[in-house]
Amino acid sequence: MQPSDVSATVAEKKEKEKKRPSVSVFKLFSFADFYDCVLMTLGSIGACIHGASVPVFFIFFGKLINIIGLAYLFPQEASHKVAKVI
Repeated sequence: MQPSDVSATVAEKKEKEKKRPSVSVFKLFSFADFYDCVLMTLGSIGACIHGASVPVFFIFFGKLINIIGLAYLFPQEASHKVAKVI
């Protein structure tokens, strides 16, 4: 293959990319049926739950670390609090 052939194929690929029509988001979702909408809804709810799990874990872990820190000073009180959090 010669360099001119390579540049011609690159130019053809660029032409094809330019000719590709773009589709709006609303037009894209107009082809979704009920089953697709249910799956997108479940996926969105799952993504929200997954995203909220890290802050909830940080709150839980922070409380647990505070109690363990207090266990060094007051061991009798801390065992009750650790059992309550866990």
